[in-house]
Amino acid sequence: MLLTASAVVAVFAVAQLIGIFAVERYQGFFAPVWDADGRHVYLIERETRGVVWGFGLEFFTPPASAYVLTDRLTLHRLDSATGSSEVLARIDGSPVTGRVTKHYRGRIFNTMSARITPTEAGVDFAVRMQVPRVPSSEQWALTGSWSPGQPRAARWREQWAGNMAPPDDVLLNGIELMTVRGREAFPAAVLAVEADGSYRVLLKNNDFDRLYPDGVPPRQIAERASRGRIEHGREFRRVQAELTAKYQAE
Repeated sequence: MLLTASAVVAVFAVAQLIGIFAVERYQGFFAPVWDADGRHVYLIERETRGVVWGFGLEFFTPPASAYVLTDRLTLHRLDSATGSSEVLARIDGSPVTGRVTKHYRGRIFNTMSARITPTEAGVDFAVRMQVPRVPSSEQWALTGSWSPGQPRAARWREQWAGNMAPPDDVLLNGIELMTVRGREAFPAAVLAVEADGSYRVLLKNNDFDRLYPDGVPPRQIAERASRGRIEHGREFRRVQAELTAKYQAE
């Protein structure tokens, strides 16, 4: 019996060593937007832990199998000046919790996208997951809202989540909020980026310093920026409003 147990432990140890079996945990940040006060930032944090087996090397091996043990989303309100964070809402569980799904490396616990939209009372938020399932995929959405003293319960539904593009609220007073790539599709940090490309790290996970020892490359910042689109839209609406007011006066 002791030899059998030792053999099992040895097999698992070798499997972990060569990367075909592991218990993995990731943390990432999604959808940061400015509050109207220009100091606080709303964002969603994802923390996921699960078991992975198989190589999952795209173009070379079949996808790996993943069994998610825990998957938690947390809506935060971050003070950009002090770094302190207030938890506004927590949602435990996701469409991949407690089931085996197949994924390639780079997205081993399934990709996720999110959008937060500030309102007069607080924020609305939406989260989307597309879970692979032959021949297409499952479309899952989670929607909710938060305002002081009046959170609205959010739960996952199998439906299309809608537009996940960053809202204009990521750019305020010339400073744009964005996330940067991390491990397994879990963004590693939230940056506050100036017009000249310089930035300040507002929030980061344990992978960030290892992934970006020399800082985030300017090319990655430029690729992820929404500044041009937002400024163009704002200028278009400004000119449209001026012309409308002019012709109405005439």
